[in-house]
Parts: sequence; C-alpha cells; structure tokens
Amino acid sequence: MAKQFSLPFENVISINKSGEISAGFLKGKVEGFIQDGVSIILKEDQSTNLEGGFLFNVILNSERTIDVYSIHKRKMLSLNNFEELTKLINHQSGRKFDHEQWLISQQLNFLLFNEEIAPH
Repeated sequence: MAKQFSLPFENVISINKSGEISAGFLKGKVEGFIQDGVSIILKEDQSTNLEGGFLFNVILNSERTIDVYSIHKRKMLSLNNFEELTKLINHQSGRKFDHEQWLISQQLNFLLFNEEIAPH
C-alpha cells in the first residue's frame, strides 16, 4: 500500500512530456504558480495512470531565486534561475545527464536519506 502524504504546496501541476524539457517550457507551465509554491509532477508523455513520475516542489522566494523543497516541506536547495531548475529536473528525471547536477543530486540524496531517518 502506498504511503499517504501531503504535498508542500497547494498548487500542483502535472506535466506529461517525453524528452528533454526546456527552461522556456517549464517557466510557461509554472509561471502563474511558482511565487506561491508549486509541486510539479513530471511523467512521460504516454503515462495515463495517476501514480509514479518525478516530483519537484519549488517556490520563487523574495530574493527571486528558486527554492527546492522535500516532500517533508524542508528546504533542500536554492537555484539562481529557471535554467538551473531545468537542468536539475532534466538530470533527476533521466532526460539529460549533467555533471554539476549529478554532484548536487548526490548531496540531495544524502540529505534526503538523513531526513527519512529523522524528519525535521
């Protein structure tokens, strides 16, 4: 049975798209929601079920940078712009490898692992 949880933000956008995502495409999808926070569910184009996919919880903060949150509502990372967010999403969803994002992902995995042991 799947574990029940609540998302960090009320706004939820589901994106069904195969292949690499561009910063312009992503910005167009979240532009009206990101200032209040948005949970992005990213799935492959052909996905018809309501389960699975990749989840990204983001908000545009007062410094105009983009904060990434865990499912436990903990701030994990700050990014400078949509280009950096797009690189992170493309890397973590297996759409395009990026060495810098791989290093960041290693750090996030460590933080998430420790969060599972002792949530904040």
